[in-house]
Amino acid sequence: MIPRLSLLFALAALGAAFPAFAGDTPIETGYWEAQTSWLGLSGSTEHWCVKPKDVAKFLAGPSNHIYHCTYPVSTASAGAIHFEGACVDKHGQEIKLRGDGQYTPTTMHMTASGSTSLLGLAIEGQASVDARFVSASCPADARNFS
Repeated sequence: MIPRLSLLFALAALGAAFPAFAGDTPIETGYWEAQTSWLGLSGSTEHWCVKPKDVAKFLAGPSNHIYHCTYPVSTASAGAIHFEGACVDKHGQEIKLRGDGQYTPTTMHMTASGSTSLLGLAIEGQASVDARFVSASCPADARNFS
């Protein structure tokens, strides 16, 4: 279960409750690189194409294609991120998450703690995502949120 928990922190992608933004987009849209860290160990590096419609998803809270995540609490305002929610895999295993972060137009840092149980044992862990804006244009083969 612990390796699957680390997958959640690949990058914010499909949370159900997204922060709303008034006016200008708070981050640059285009090609982003994200580095994950699990328990202080370097994880994967992923590249994403963040379109204007994806900004709220990018800042909402961690998720990926393995989990369905909902964040009843999800705010991104004035450079600060906060989220609380849960993710469930296809087998019904739930992981509760809460975290905070910061963003600028060209950077994003998010730290999260998660808890679940496996065979009646409580499992907790922490992970982080550090992302940086690479380019205003995305390569044709860039990973998209949709």
